Amino acid sequence: MYYYLVSLSKKQLLSYHSETKLEVGDLVLASIRTKQDVGLIISEVPKPKFKTKALEQVLYKNFVSSKQIQFAKLIANFYMCKAEICYNLLLPPKLLTKGSLKILDSTEPTPSTTLEVDLKHTLSPKQSEVFTNIATSQENFHLIHGVTGSGKTEIYCHLIAEALQKNQQILFLVPEINLTPQLFKYLNSVFKDQVVTYNSKLNKTERLKAHLDALHQNKQIFLGSRSASFLPFKNLGLIIMDEEHDQAYKQDTNPRYHTRAITQFLHSIHKCKVIYGSATPSMEIYKAAKSDQKLCYYRLSEKVNNSKEPEITLVCLRNHIKANPEHLFTETLLHKLEKNLSQQKQSLLLYTKKGFARNLHCVDCGENLNCQSCDIALVEHKFKDKTQLKCHLCGLIYNHTPCCHTCQGNNFRSFVQGIEQVHDRLVEFFPNAKILQIDSDKMTGKNSHQEVYQAILNKEYDIILGTQIIAQGLDFPDINLVGILNADQSLHFPDFRALERSIALFKQIIGRTNRTHENGEVVIQSWQIDNPIFQYLHKQNSSVFYEQELKWRAKLKYPPFVRQTRLLHSHAEKHKLLNEVKKIELQLRKHKINFVSSANLIEKMHNKFHHNIVIDSNQPQNIINQLTLNQNWKIDRDPQSFY
Repeated sequence: MYYYLVSLSKKQLLSYHSETKLEVGDLVLASIRTKQDVGLIISEVPKPKFKTKALEQVLYKNFVSSKQIQFAKLIANFYMCKAEICYNLLLPPKLLTKGSLKILDSTEPTPSTTLEVDLKHTLSPKQSEVFTNIATSQENFHLIHGVTGSGKTEIYCHLIAEALQKNQQILFLVPEINLTPQLFKYLNSVFKDQVVTYNSKLNKTERLKAHLDALHQNKQIFLGSRSASFLPFKNLGLIIMDEEHDQAYKQDTNPRYHTRAITQFLHSIHKCKVIYGSATPSMEIYKAAKSDQKLCYYRLSEKVNNSKEPEITLVCLRNHIKANPEHLFTETLLHKLEKNLSQQKQSLLLYTKKGFARNLHCVDCGENLNCQSCDIALVEHKFKDKTQLKCHLCGLIYNHTPCCHTCQGNNFRSFVQGIEQVHDRLVEFFPNAKILQIDSDKMTGKNSHQEVYQAILNKEYDIILGTQIIAQGLDFPDINLVGILNADQSLHFPDFRALERSIALFKQIIGRTNRTHENGEVVIQSWQIDNPIFQYLHKQNSSVFYEQELKWRAKLKYPPFVRQTRLLHSHAEKHKLLNEVKKIELQLRKHKINFVSSANLIEKMHNKFHHNIVIDSNQPQNIINQLTLNQNWKIDRDPQSFY
């Protein structure tokens, strides 16, 4: 009789026995109580002192490798969470269905025998220099800091072609699902039938097939969001992490991993090369590249077609709003939009507030109309036949306006416009223009990103108005005017990373123009046009921004000069939460550990109160091992936000 530790898909770790010898990584069928579940064999163990159940069936031999099991253990140890949660990352969803079991039963390895590569462009001298340096370097970590349009993707393609010649697999990471359709189309045209996409929008069948393609090396290139990191690679030779700076690479549920750390774990197991790429690298990776010889730094400061940077016009909103409080469209922007329409060119407008109206106030008493479950204002959405109020945190929806909880009034007014209201005003100004509104509320379908992207390419729309979703990586060749309607919205967020994220967002949206035009223009509307961030953008001087920001972070002892760990506590009853927080604070003081303790930025979410304790330490495990944390505490290593 053989005994095994099995990680079940329900995130439980239990012992079972089998009459036949099994291997680590086998996918098995096990019973738990009166139900069946699938699980992974994690290790063989001595006979337990308690009675064990027999494993019912082996569904797939070597479903993951021992390297993958080791990988999951590294994540669990680093992020201080239960191992079974990390083992679960290795399993595609919903394996215990007839469709999935049929695929498992019938799938045979079918490695591709032909290797077709059609590199579209010859590298420029500067691109060729970067490619050669990376390809011949003995170092494994590289950062390509290239302006938008500088040709990072072409360098990636040449590196991929080299890895394919060695029969290696490639992991190409992007931060958001909406970046994959355009990139997939291009990569597939270069590497015929070798590219697989993987992300959370795929159905269970598609995700399982991608898993098996990686396992059997049926395909070599895997393009996806952060979840693609957990595919069962057999011979991973190259990882590309594009738009490395993006906050979407941070997982906000347990385990709260950052994909940048995941790539380092993958390197330690597979000994692969790791390429980070960005027009605006994160402070962490930029500092590391400048101070660590093991992370090689390459700067691409010019566009591949030698086109100039777009002309940037700064417009102050203060005088405009005094005269026109009902809308955000200055005369400068309206004139340029009208000119663009007359020339049959496309325009792109950025506005980051979703919904129709935000921050609704009771006219009678002035109280905010907040969500019942969260400490956040409801957002009004208007449709053709109804008005709806929605909490963008917990998803609670009201199909009618509730009474004010303070005075019972039902007369509310908003002083903050949402993107729907901005869209309506834009239609009034340009009734004959074809206008498209893009935000995450409208991009929920599986193929919505591809459909929208194709519609813009086909010039079905003249003006595209969108939230941050329009700024990321997409190449719209006929856009030569970009407008940022209210640049201050992201600048004053109470987070030390606000300036870093703002300049990344602005440079991304600015990069959508001058892709094929020499006369691209950008209009930035702001209440504070003398803010230094606009001077950095105007002078295209990112190195000055990085040096100034790093000096400020070092002075205040913020990342990347310290490593932070956030202890997050939540409870439905505030007094119980505070009692638990005080207990941990006392333990930290007893051990003479410096910390900062404060209520969450949004204190109440999902009917629970939240509190943060932040510790600065490169070895937080040593500190946390000294604390008695109950199950309501969550550990967030290297947090990217505090709400």
